[in-house]
Amino acid sequence: MGPAHTVAEAFATVVNCAPAAAILDVNLHGERCEPAADVLAAGNVPMAFATGLHSNAISDRFFGSLTLAKPYDFEQMSPVVSSLLSKAEGSAARGRSIGSQRHMMNCGHRKIKQPGQVFAGHRT
Repeated sequence: MGPAHTVAEAFATVVNCAPAAAILDVNLHGERCEPAADVLAAGNVPMAFATGLHSNAISDRFFGSLTLAKPYDFEQMSPVVSSLLSKAEGSAARGRSIGSQRHMMNCGHRKIKQPGQVFAGHRT
């Protein structure tokens, strides 16, 4: 699912699609990603932050989260995605939920089109 181009789209995706993991752009067209990140954190959804800014651009409450420095490529993104999905499998085994199964079924899969956009994916 994703990408989301605004914080409102990211928030709606996170709430309605219950992703297993997410990569959030810290700054989406001048808006901070924290509203979506807060929902992910509340649901114990593993996440990483993509930023072209200094690493201190990420809110202190997300200290220790994985980060991707822009620009990044597949070689840099691949281990981050693998780590997130590995954590997601552990979270799923412990049981976590942001949305309903019905919402998950209504959210399609899309490929990342541009680095820096929100990516939220789930495994079926």
